[in-house]
Amino acid sequence: MIRILVIDDEVKARKAIINLVNEYISDCEIVGEAGSVDEGISKFKELQPDLLLLDIKINTQTGFDLLNKIDHSDVNVIFTTAHSEFALKAIKHSALDYLLKPIDEEELKAAIDKVEIKLRADEQFTVLEELIKEKSNGFEKIILSDASGFNIVKLKEVIRCEGEKNYTTFHLTNGKRITTSKSLIEFQKLLDPNTFIRIHKSHLININLVRAFKKGKNNTVQMEDGIEVPLSREKKALFIEKLNRTL
Repeated sequence: MIRILVIDDEVKARKAIINLVNEYISDCEIVGEAGSVDEGISKFKELQPDLLLLDIKINTQTGFDLLNKIDHSDVNVIFTTAHSEFALKAIKHSALDYLLKPIDEEELKAAIDKVEIKLRADEQFTVLEELIKEKSNGFEKIILSDASGFNIVKLKEVIRCEGEKNYTTFHLTNGKRITTSKSLIEFQKLLDPNTFIRIHKSHLININLVRAFKKGKNNTVQMEDGIEVPLSREKKALFIEKLNRTL
């Protein structure tokens, strides 16, 4: 059950959102509502919701002001607003989605589906972290969640991981791709640093599945799937060192 806090300075807008959730969205519970930034902060601390449905312009303040005053690292945020010009700023605040008023029920359902997937991934990620802590000799598989459910993947079959914002796509030797709602840096912390090397801000590669290193104005690393991945200058020495150890 996803616990939702609705924050909007307009009573009519709050009620419209609450009615949409109650009528069209299953496995969700509206645990509270607030009409100001200060009230929103108080309700957030009291209720600890899973999801904020957050307006951007709230009286003389904004939803961004609210987020700057709370620890929202473990809560999902969906902005609900009539102001499309704030979309980029919403993304920078790690919003899971951005819905324009009047809110369409199908768009709301799709946005909350993202929350459900992310919460499921968070639970599985916690289990994975505990498993890794228990196994000092390493592990051979990883559990990844995506829109279709869970996938058990052998690490030796992971060619590379590609990050984009809060999502990471795993590219496998069988050609399959699995996109999960966790950032690349989180997987970098979990995976064996002797096998999975961060060679670029957006790429984590399996050093055992490197096919070629190509020098040039922009150095690249060709992987087992034939894709050439950019190699950052500051990562070149580390890459060469790790590659030499595999030979």
